[in-house]
Amino acid sequence: MLILRIAISRLCFAVFTLLCVFVAPVPNGYAQSNELRLSVSQLSEPIVIDRDWSRRVGDSAHYAEPNFDDAGWERVPLNAPWPTGGYPESNQIAWYRLAVDFGRQARVNPQFMGNLGLKIGRVYSAFELYAGGQLVGVRGGMPPNASPDWDRDIVVRVPPESISKEGRLVLALRVWGGPKAVTSRWGGGVYGDTLWLGDYFTLTSADFRTALAPLFLASLFLLSAVFSFYIYSRSASLRSYFWFALLSSTLAVYCYSLSDLRFVVPLDFVAYEKIEYASVCFIAPLLVHTVWSILEVELTPLTRALTAACAVLGAAIGVIPGLEINFAAIDVFRVFAAVLVYQYVRTVYRVWRQGDDRAVVFILGSLVFITTSVHDLFAAVVLKVGPGNMWSMYGFVSLVVCMGVLLSRQYAAVLDNLGGLVTGRTQELRDANTRLARYAREDVLTQLLNRRGFQESAEALIARAQAQGSTLSLILCDVDHFKRINDRYGHTVGDRVLQHLAQHLTLNVRDVDILGRWGGEEFILVLPELSLSGAQTLAQRLCDSLPSQIFRVDDIRLGLTMTFGVAQWRASDSLESLIARADVALYDGKTRGRCQVVSERPTAAKGSLG
Repeated sequence: MLILRIAISRLCFAVFTLLCVFVAPVPNGYAQSNELRLSVSQLSEPIVIDRDWSRRVGDSAHYAEPNFDDAGWERVPLNAPWPTGGYPESNQIAWYRLAVDFGRQARVNPQFMGNLGLKIGRVYSAFELYAGGQLVGVRGGMPPNASPDWDRDIVVRVPPESISKEGRLVLALRVWGGPKAVTSRWGGGVYGDTLWLGDYFTLTSADFRTALAPLFLASLFLLSAVFSFYIYSRSASLRSYFWFALLSSTLAVYCYSLSDLRFVVPLDFVAYEKIEYASVCFIAPLLVHTVWSILEVELTPLTRALTAACAVLGAAIGVIPGLEINFAAIDVFRVFAAVLVYQYVRTVYRVWRQGDDRAVVFILGSLVFITTSVHDLFAAVVLKVGPGNMWSMYGFVSLVVCMGVLLSRQYAAVLDNLGGLVTGRTQELRDANTRLARYAREDVLTQLLNRRGFQESAEALIARAQAQGSTLSLILCDVDHFKRINDRYGHTVGDRVLQHLAQHLTLNVRDVDILGRWGGEEFILVLPELSLSGAQTLAQRLCDSLPSQIFRVDDIRLGLTMTFGVAQWRASDSLESLIARADVALYDGKTRGRCQVVSERPTAAKGSLG
C-alpha cells in the first residue's frame, strides 16, 4: 500500500511539472522566440548569419523593443524576396527580428563586445536598423519622408548597452520596399549578403576594400581616357583614339557610380542611379564606334540607327525625373543591346575570315565581355536578381585591354609610317638642297658652271697652285658674230647653238680643266698645271676645230668660229686680275679679225668686244 501511494505521488508530481511547463506563463519576449546562440570565440573572424529571421508585414514602434513577443511571426531568410508588387496593404513596410544569445561570455569579454559590429546587405528601398531597441543605422528615408537608397551596404557598431545582462542582443530591421516602380519590378526586401557579425573595424575595412574595386577601375578608365584624348589632340587623324577616349570616360563614370565611395560627392541616390543607367546606355554606341573604327569597318544603317537609339535612351534617363524612366528605358535598351551584340559578333567574325589578325584579339576579349554581359542580363531578366555587383564591369576591362593593345599597334604603325615619311621627306629635302646647290653653281642652259660656280672652283685651284708653287693658265673665249644668229634665227636657235658649243668644248678639254659659261656667248676655262704656251696650244686646237664643225639646229646648218684670249697666273694675281688680262687678249683678237688665239701682252688695253 505504501508503495502504491509513493507511485501515485510521483505520478502526480510529474503531471504537475508538465502542466507548469506548458501552461505556466513565460516572460514576455522569450516565448518561442527566434533566437540564435553564439559564443564569443565564434566571432574571432566575421561570420555570416544565415539563420531565419522573424518577419511581419505592418508597422509599429513596439516591434523594435527587445522584449516584444514575435513568436507568432513567420520565419523566413533575411534575403527572402517579397512578392512582385510588395505589400501595398502595409504601405510597403515590413519588420524583421532576430535574437542573438552570447550567454555568459558576453559579461566576461566586455572589450570584445564593445567592438562588436554588424553588416547588413543591400535593402529595397530604405531601412532602419535597431539593436536592443536603439536605432543604430539608417539607409534612405522611411515614410512619410520616403527616399530610396538601396545600393549600399551598412556597417554599424553595436552599442554595448544594447546587449542585456544575460548576453542577449535583439536585432530589428524596419524595411520600406520602395515606390511602385521598385516594388512592381523586384518586390522589395533585402537582397545580396544578409547579416555579418564580427569585429567592427574588420568589417569596416573589408567593406572599404570591396568599395575600392569599382573605384580603382574608374581611375584606370579615366587615365586611359586622358591618355587617349592627348593622343587624339596630337593627331586628329587618329579617330579611333577619340572614340576610345569617350568610351573610357563613360566607363569611368559607370564604375564610379557602382562604388559605395561615390557618395563622397554629395549627390542623392536617384541622381547616381540615373548616372549608372544612362552611362550603360551610352556605353553601347561608343563601344560600337570604337570597335568599328579600330577594325576600319563602315557602320551599316541598322547599326547607326541602333547606336543612335541607345544614345537617345541614355539622354532620356538623364533628363526625365524619377526612377520609372530608368527601368522602362533599360528594358528597351536590352533589346537594342542584344542586336548590337549580334552585329558585333558578326562583324568581328567577318573581319577574322578576311585574315585580319586584329579580330583574334577582339575575340579573346569578347568572350569574357559577352559572358559577363549575358550573366547580368540573365540575372536581371530571368532570375529577377536585384542590382548589385555587375560582372559586366569586369568584362569591360577585358575588352578595353584588347582595344588598348590594338590601338597601341595602330599607333606604332602610325609612328613607323611617320618615320618612313620623315625619312622620305628628309631625303627629298636633301635632293632638293643638292639641286639648289647645283643650280646655284650651274648654268641652266648649258649645264656648265655659271659665273658663281666657276669663281668658287677657280679660286680653289689658284689657292692650291699658290700653296704648291705650281702654275695654271686661263682661257676666255667668245663666239664670233653671235648676235647675227640671234637676229636672223631667233634666240631659241641661239640657245641651241650655245648648248651644242658647250658639248663640243667639254669633249675637247682635259678632265682636270674647269669649263664654265662666263656670260652671254662667252666661255671660260681654267687649266691647272699648264703654262702659257701649253694653254695657247690647247686654245689653238679648239679654235681650229670649230670651222670644220657643222652645228645643226632642226633644219638649219650653221658654222661657227670663236676668238680666244689666253693668260697665265702670276704669284701676285687674283682671279679678277687673271681674267682681266685674258679679257684684254680676247679684245685684241677681236680687233684683229676674230677666229684666232691671242695670248696676254705685257701691257693691254681694257675693254671687251661682243
